[in-house]
Amino acid sequence: MQYLQACILEGLRIHPPLAQLRDRVTPPEGDYIHGYRIPPGTSIGFNSWGTQRDAVYGDDPNVFRPERWLENDEIKVQSMRRTCDLVFGCGPTKCLGSNIAAMVLNKVIFESAAQPIKTNRQTALPTRQGSKDVAPAAPTNTDVAHG
Repeated sequence: MQYLQACILEGLRIHPPLAQLRDRVTPPEGDYIHGYRIPPGTSIGFNSWGTQRDAVYGDDPNVFRPERWLENDEIKVQSMRRTCDLVFGCGPTKCLGSNIAAMVLNKVIFESAAQPIKTNRQTALPTRQGSKDVAPAAPTNTDVAHG
């Protein structure tokens, strides 16, 4: 189960669900970030894809390697986890469904792995065991977009 959790975290890290720039505007009095003065009204943001390639993940941040979550000490894993949690945003605009998403990811991956998959020979699409190999239906008038 620990390896499943590591795979989920690594998958979220490599392919974050939020790809747009997560930006905020500095307050009327301006702000300081890491000692740099930011003028008032400046839009500042972070990119989830770039953030998840941070050195906190080690020398190979571009590689899908779930073992990184299992082989590091607890302090390093906590730091990696805080950075990975940014994939769902932060602050007042953080995704309200992130806990539900984590639950669904666990359930879907576990259930998918627990049931064998066969391929429909005619469509080459995966089907669950017990389903019938049925040819796809011929298109109807409702399947065609009218312009």
